[in-house]
Amino acid sequence: MSFDFEQTLADNQSRIRAIAWHYADVGHSDDLYQEILLQLWRSRHSYKSRSSVSTWIYKVALNTAFTFQRKSIRQRKIHEQALSVSLSEHAEGGYSDGEILGLFMQQLNDVDKSVLIMYLDGIPAAGISETLGLSANAINVRVNRLKSRFEEQFIS
Repeated sequence: MSFDFEQTLADNQSRIRAIAWHYADVGHSDDLYQEILLQLWRSRHSYKSRSSVSTWIYKVALNTAFTFQRKSIRQRKIHEQALSVSLSEHAEGGYSDGEILGLFMQQLNDVDKSVLIMYLDGIPAAGISETLGLSANAINVRVNRLKSRFEEQFIS
Protein backbone atom coordinates (compact mmCIF):
# COMPACT_ATOMS: atom_id res chain seq x y z
CA MET A 1 0.00 0.00 0.00
CA SER A 2 1.50 3.30 -1.07
CA PHE A 3 -0.60 5.65 1.05
CA ASP A 4 -1.51 6.30 4.67
CA PHE A 5 -4.98 4.76 4.96
CA GLU A 6 -6.11 6.74 8.01
CA GLN A 7 -4.96 10.04 6.53
CA THR A 8 -6.62 9.17 3.23
CA LEU A 9 -9.92 8.55 5.02
CA ALA A 10 -9.59 11.81 6.92
CA ASP A 11 -8.87 13.71 3.70
CA ASN A 12 -11.86 12.16 1.90
CA GLN A 13 -14.40 11.91 4.71
CA SER A 14 -16.71 14.57 3.29
CA ARG A 15 -16.76 12.87 -0.14
CA ILE A 16 -17.57 9.51 1.41
CA ARG A 17 -20.30 11.03 3.58
CA ALA A 18 -21.79 12.82 0.57
CA ILE A 19 -21.99 9.58 -1.39
CA ALA A 20 -23.55 7.79 1.58
CA TRP A 21 -26.08 10.58 2.05
CA HIS A 22 -27.10 10.62 -1.62
CA TYR A 23 -27.40 6.87 -2.09
CA ALA A 24 -28.92 5.66 1.17
CA ASP A 25 -32.55 5.70 2.15
CA VAL A 26 -33.50 8.34 4.69
CA GLY A 27 -32.00 7.46 8.05
CA HIS A 28 -29.57 4.89 6.65
CA SER A 29 -26.69 7.05 5.44
CA ASP A 30 -24.58 6.19 8.50
CA ASP A 31 -25.00 2.49 7.70
CA LEU A 32 -23.86 3.04 4.13
CA TYR A 33 -20.98 5.24 5.32
CA GLN A 34 -19.77 2.43 7.59
CA GLU A 35 -20.13 -0.09 4.77
CA ILE A 36 -18.05 2.12 2.47
CA LEU A 37 -15.33 2.42 5.12
CA LEU A 38 -15.34 -1.35 5.55
CA GLN A 39 -15.03 -1.93 1.81
CA LEU A 40 -12.23 0.63 1.56
CA TRP A 41 -10.39 -1.20 4.34
CA ARG A 42 -10.93 -4.58 2.70
CA SER A 43 -9.75 -3.35 -0.69
CA ARG A 44 -6.92 -1.08 0.47
CA HIS A 45 -4.29 -3.49 -0.87
CA SER A 46 -5.89 -3.44 -4.31
CA TYR A 47 -5.09 0.25 -4.78
CA LYS A 48 -2.71 0.72 -7.66
CA SER A 49 -1.06 4.08 -8.07
CA ARG A 50 -2.17 4.21 -11.73
CA SER A 51 -4.99 6.49 -10.63
CA SER A 52 -5.33 9.03 -7.87
CA VAL A 53 -6.36 7.90 -4.41
CA SER A 54 -9.53 10.01 -4.63
CA THR A 55 -10.50 8.27 -7.90
CA TRP A 56 -10.01 4.89 -6.24
CA ILE A 57 -12.09 6.01 -3.25
CA TYR A 58 -14.90 7.17 -5.54
CA LYS A 59 -14.85 3.85 -7.38
CA VAL A 60 -15.02 1.76 -4.19
CA ALA A 61 -17.57 4.07 -2.56
CA LEU A 62 -19.89 4.16 -5.57
CA ASN A 63 -19.71 0.41 -6.13
CA THR A 64 -20.51 -0.13 -2.45
CA ALA A 65 -23.41 2.33 -2.67
CA PHE A 66 -24.83 0.53 -5.71
CA THR A 67 -24.60 -2.81 -3.93
CA PHE A 68 -26.16 -1.32 -0.79
CA GLN A 69 -29.10 -0.07 -2.83
CA ARG A 70 -29.63 -3.38 -4.60
CA LYS A 71 -29.69 -5.23 -1.29
CA SER A 72 -32.16 -2.83 0.24
CA ILE A 73 -35.71 -4.20 0.42
CA ARG A 74 -37.15 -0.74 0.96
CA GLN A 75 -38.29 1.32 -1.99
CA ARG A 76 -37.25 4.94 -1.97
CA LYS A 77 -40.28 7.17 -1.94
CA ILE A 78 -39.95 10.21 -4.18
CA HIS A 79 -42.20 13.08 -3.29
CA GLU A 80 -43.77 13.85 -6.68
CA GLN A 81 -45.38 16.99 -5.41
CA ALA A 82 -42.12 18.45 -4.11
CA LEU A 83 -40.21 17.55 -7.26
CA SER A 84 -42.55 19.43 -9.57
CA VAL A 85 -42.42 22.68 -7.62
CA SER A 86 -40.22 25.43 -9.07
CA LEU A 87 -37.19 26.90 -7.37
CA SER A 88 -39.04 30.09 -6.48
CA GLU A 89 -41.72 28.11 -4.68
CA HIS A 90 -39.00 26.17 -2.86
CA ALA A 91 -37.36 29.41 -1.80
CA GLU A 92 -40.68 30.75 -0.56
CA GLY A 93 -41.22 27.46 1.25
CA GLY A 94 -37.92 27.90 3.08
CA TYR A 95 -36.00 25.12 1.30
CA SER A 96 -32.24 25.49 1.40
CA ASP A 97 -29.99 25.06 -1.64
CA GLY A 98 -28.93 21.68 -0.26
CA GLU A 99 -32.53 20.52 0.07
CA ILE A 100 -33.27 21.60 -3.49
CA LEU A 101 -30.21 19.73 -4.73
CA GLY A 102 -31.31 16.69 -2.74
CA LEU A 103 -34.76 16.78 -4.34
CA PHE A 104 -33.17 16.96 -7.78
CA MET A 105 -30.75 14.12 -7.07
CA GLN A 106 -33.57 11.83 -5.91
CA GLN A 107 -34.78 11.77 -9.51
CA LEU A 108 -31.48 10.73 -11.03
CA ASN A 109 -30.27 7.27 -11.91
CA ASP A 110 -27.11 5.98 -10.26
CA VAL A 111 -24.75 7.00 -13.06
CA ASP A 112 -26.12 10.55 -13.31
CA LYS A 113 -25.95 10.92 -9.52
CA SER A 114 -22.34 9.80 -9.56
CA VAL A 115 -21.46 12.20 -12.37
CA LEU A 116 -23.15 15.11 -10.59
CA ILE A 117 -21.55 14.39 -7.22
CA MET A 118 -18.07 14.23 -8.72
CA TYR A 119 -18.70 17.26 -10.96
CA LEU A 120 -19.85 19.34 -7.99
CA ASP A 121 -16.78 18.15 -6.08
CA GLY A 122 -14.57 19.61 -8.81
CA ILE A 123 -13.38 16.33 -10.31
CA PRO A 124 -12.47 16.91 -13.99
CA ALA A 125 -14.23 14.93 -16.73
CA ALA A 126 -11.14 12.74 -17.17
CA GLY A 127 -11.25 11.69 -13.52
CA ILE A 128 -14.98 11.01 -13.64
CA SER A 129 -14.43 9.08 -16.85
CA GLU A 130 -11.77 6.92 -15.24
CA THR A 131 -13.97 6.20 -12.23
CA LEU A 132 -17.17 5.36 -14.11
CA GLY A 133 -15.71 3.84 -17.26
CA LEU A 134 -17.37 6.33 -19.60
CA SER A 135 -15.63 8.57 -22.10
CA ALA A 136 -14.82 12.14 -21.08
CA ASN A 137 -17.10 13.33 -23.90
CA ALA A 138 -19.98 11.25 -22.50
CA ILE A 139 -19.35 12.81 -19.09
CA ASN A 140 -19.47 16.33 -20.54
CA VAL A 141 -22.72 15.53 -22.37
CA ARG A 142 -24.28 14.15 -19.16
CA VAL A 143 -23.21 17.23 -17.19
CA ASN A 144 -24.77 19.55 -19.76
CA ARG A 145 -28.00 17.54 -19.79
CA LEU A 146 -28.12 17.55 -15.99
CA LYS A 147 -27.65 21.31 -15.93
CA SER A 148 -30.46 21.79 -18.46
CA ARG A 149 -32.77 19.45 -16.60
CA PHE A 150 -32.11 21.25 -13.31
CA GLU A 151 -32.78 24.63 -14.91
CA GLU A 152 -36.03 23.39 -16.47
CA GLN A 153 -37.32 22.03 -13.19
CA PHE A 154 -36.08 24.50 -10.62
CA ILE A 155 -35.27 27.79 -12.30
CA SER A 156 -37.92 28.39 -14.94
